[in-house]
Amino acid sequence: RRVHGVCAAIIGVGYCLCGMVVLGPHHYKFRTLDSTASTLFSLINGDDMFPTFSEMDTTDPLVYTFSRIYVYTFVVFFIFIVLSVFISIVNKTAGEIRRSTDCDNQLVSNLDEFLNQSCDNSGSNNSQTDNERSNRILCCFCK
Repeated sequence: RRVHGVCAAIIGVGYCLCGMVVLGPHHYKFRTLDSTASTLFSLINGDDMFPTFSEMDTTDPLVYTFSRIYVYTFVVFFIFIVLSVFISIVNKTAGEIRRSTDCDNQLVSNLDEFLNQSCDNSGSNNSQTDNERSNRILCCFCK
């Protein structure tokens, strides 16, 4: 959904700016906004976790602790966002498929529904027009 994407983008930009401002002076991978975004993307994929932590400046314990909390919360948070979006897409698609199948587990198209409705309505009235007769004949061929 669009709302999930907008929220994820806002939070992602916030993490990028925070990483650049706080960790930029202490780690070369967070010096620019572009390198921060690239580093965070690689952290989500699990590519660059150990080298990022091993190259962190450990002289200031506050920055070191913040970097751990920052990276771990980012990875966990975005993994949950991606998983929830994926699950919602799968649930929506499964619901649409479930609604479009009949009791024999065969897919029912909109045309099939229209033809079935036309067949059900064509036999109820004795004074039929030419259009209703053609629908009735069409229904005979479809069944």
